[in-house]
Amino acid sequence: YNQIYKIYKERFKYGSDFTFVFVGNFDVDVLKDHCTRYLGDLPSSKNKEVAKDVGMRARSAPDKLVVNKGLDQKSSVRISFIKEVKYDKKEAYLLESLGELLTIKLIEQLREEMSGVYGTSAYGYVSRDVYTRLIFAIGFPCGPENVDTLTDAAIGELRKIIESGPDDKDVEKVRQAQIREVEQNVQKNRFWLNHLRNTAYYNDDFSSPDDKLKAIDDLSAEDLQSIAKKYLSGDYLVTVLMPENANEK
Repeated sequence: YNQIYKIYKERFKYGSDFTFVFVGNFDVDVLKDHCTRYLGDLPSSKNKEVAKDVGMRARSAPDKLVVNKGLDQKSSVRISFIKEVKYDKKEAYLLESLGELLTIKLIEQLREEMSGVYGTSAYGYVSRDVYTRLIFAIGFPCGPENVDTLTDAAIGELRKIIESGPDDKDVEKVRQAQIREVEQNVQKNRFWLNHLRNTAYYNDDFSSPDDKLKAIDDLSAEDLQSIAKKYLSGDYLVTVLMPENANEK
């Protein structure tokens, strides 16, 4: 506890290296007065801190890591593609959309066709913290006896997208879901808080909801196939949580 408290005081001792973001229904002049009174009175320092890359990297692929822990007769599977890349805004959006589309296909195949899982999902994004990397992952819980079969089936659905491209009807499902999400998000303070925070943190140009809607309108099956082929055709890492008494195959 003492060490944690010491670190906390070090991190929050000064307010001069902080960026404060406010959203909501407020009077601007009143907010300025509060900022002057409460934030302006914080101790300051000329130090400017930056995140340090200490060389931590994901386990290299191809590989399979099995952890035997817990008594419940169930397993959890994660299939991961992790690559260091240069940040590209369009590619980051396409990876996010590819995750949403693959989730549709995984639910159809693993849950509805094979009855092997209750739930499954895929997601993709580009992380820019410390170093820039692409992360694309597929995850699902299942019975220990079905781990290998369902892992192969999940990779098979991804391979179909890489080789033949997604169906236009599935792309349209993703597009319509994203449009609804934008329409809902613009009404939420949390969305604007995160959007403004990220814009400042990564020094990005400000983008409006209209910019996102334009990207959604331009989303195509060809682009999704291309991004899948570019980044997800190679090796991947499989991590599996198995019960303690299960034998690794």
